[in-house]
Amino acid sequence: MTVDSGEQSVVDDLRHALKHLADEYLPGMDVTELGALSVELTESRRQLDGVIAAVVAEAARAGVPASVGQRTMAQYIASRTHERPAVIRADERVGRWVSSLRLIEEAMLDGRLSRQHTDHLRRLENIRVAMAMQRDQHLFVEWARDLEWKSFENACAYWLKVNAVRFAH
Repeated sequence: MTVDSGEQSVVDDLRHALKHLADEYLPGMDVTELGALSVELTESRRQLDGVIAAVVAEAARAGVPASVGQRTMAQYIASRTHERPAVIRADERVGRWVSSLRLIEEAMLDGRLSRQHTDHLRRLENIRVAMAMQRDQHLFVEWARDLEWKSFENACAYWLKVNAVRFAH
């Protein structure tokens, strides 16, 4: 993938597609089209958020900030985009954490798990349940697919309660 060369990059294609969508005359769309577009864009955002988290974490591991005299990816990106550093730190945190959980990472990268789902799971993990989390990755992906948010949170809370007790002994 090229980013800085003269060739058209994947990111350029994405920006062009987003510009095309932004140029659509939304008031002219019927209710069905608007509903479908809303769902499709939200699903696309899930996938894009996952890719951003993975790329930011990998860039940090590769030493991108140090290569230009900055300490963190948050500083590096914020200085170029004026994004809140806390948002960038959250992306990096999720990207680093998920890199050790193959099924969850794949689900985040293909849009089946949102960054919010993934961050919720990250906050559940502790030394007592780390092995269970590795084992049960498929459950979390299924729950994110099948359950609305509150039910997902409840299922995760129950999972944590059961597994924290099981592995504490």
